[in-house]
Amino acid sequence: MPLRTTLRFPFPTEPALYVCICNALNERKVREAMASCPGSVARIYKHHGCVPQCGKCVPVLRDMVRECGFTLTPEPLPAA
Repeated sequence: MPLRTTLRFPFPTEPALYVCICNALNERKVREAMASCPGSVARIYKHHGCVPQCGKCVPVLRDMVRECGFTLTPEPLPAA
């Protein structure tokens, strides 16, 4: 039986790297949140119904928001 050399998947071939380990937010989930409620890191957390835990991901999330061409809207992060 020959091996199939091409597999088609309904998602991108690049893996979605985790941005926030504490809340299991990967790049796909962050971009999904930015598409529906752009402008702040707080809105990304709110979109997924979570809050920052350790905070180490916040600078990365800010960079992702800027890379997508959005201006960061100052907004307080939800309390843990």
